[in-house]
Amino acid sequence: MAEPAAAAAPSFNFKAAITEMVRQGGSDLHLKVGRPPTIRVAGDLVQLHQQPLKPEELKGLAEQIMTPRQVKEFAEHKDNIRDAEKSLNIPDLIKQGGVQYGMQSFDQSLMQWYHQGAISYEMALFFATNPSEFALRLSGIEGSSDQTFSQPGGGGQGGKPAR
Repeated sequence: MAEPAAAAAPSFNFKAAITEMVRQGGSDLHLKVGRPPTIRVAGDLVQLHQQPLKPEELKGLAEQIMTPRQVKEFAEHKDNIRDAEKSLNIPDLIKQGGVQYGMQSFDQSLMQWYHQGAISYEMALFFATNPSEFALRLSGIEGSSDQTFSQPGGGGQGGKPAR
């Protein structure tokens, strides 16, 4: 007698994530492979009760929202920035945007919340785009992408992690 097949784990439900974000009064939805969907509610990061995202789920979502031309270009170049010269300017543009418009990168926001004591070192690393680079920056070691950690309107915020 054959054993019943195991039920497949449900795949990421974008509509459910957006609906929950709106229900909780969230402002942002953060999607990262290996992490559950996370929303920002009143400045706090809140994980939704969904499974960690798989690469194929995010790829499928991206393909649903891109035009056929964008899907083709991404498949060919693996890069929705075609001019390599312009991509080198991204850290400078984020920094300038911070000065002019109060914009900042996700990691800049994490850095600010950490220095204000609003989030723990562990939480900052958990949500960081590049946890090892973030940890280096917190310990005072400046890397090649240093400008992404500069605070809007001023210099960087180095320092040792709180213990």
